[in-house]
Amino acid sequence: MRSRFEYRIFAEELHSNKEYLQKGFQKLNQLETTEEYLLSKKVHKYNIKIRDRKLDVKKLLLVEDGFEKWDLLYKKEFPIQAKSLNTLLGKNIANEKQALSESKLKALVKLQEDLRLVTLSKKRIQFENNNLL
Repeated sequence: MRSRFEYRIFAEELHSNKEYLQKGFQKLNQLETTEEYLLSKKVHKYNIKIRDRKLDVKKLLLVEDGFEKWDLLYKKEFPIQAKSLNTLLGKNIANEKQALSESKLKALVKLQEDLRLVTLSKKRIQFENNNLL
């Protein structure tokens, strides 16, 4: 998957921005999902989340006019290698040779003072304009 720009709208901004996007863009689809984000006090350049029983990791490349450009690093089913997660977080939360199930990863995160798992319910709407998704 190639890099892409994303524009995020939160509940209080939703109504006026949604109307703006619907005027100039073609709506492709709408999904409602529940996702768990792994948040770190120290690492801000990665978006790490669990969705559909997969670990999804994106790297922030650039922010321009409110649009964030992200590069998908990987989307892997569990178990995942601890070494790759340790590298992203800049710390060892597990033995690098260990394969982590989803439940093991969640248990390890709970032991870390600087990490949190946050569950979010999202409505994701994709729009397209001039072949831009």
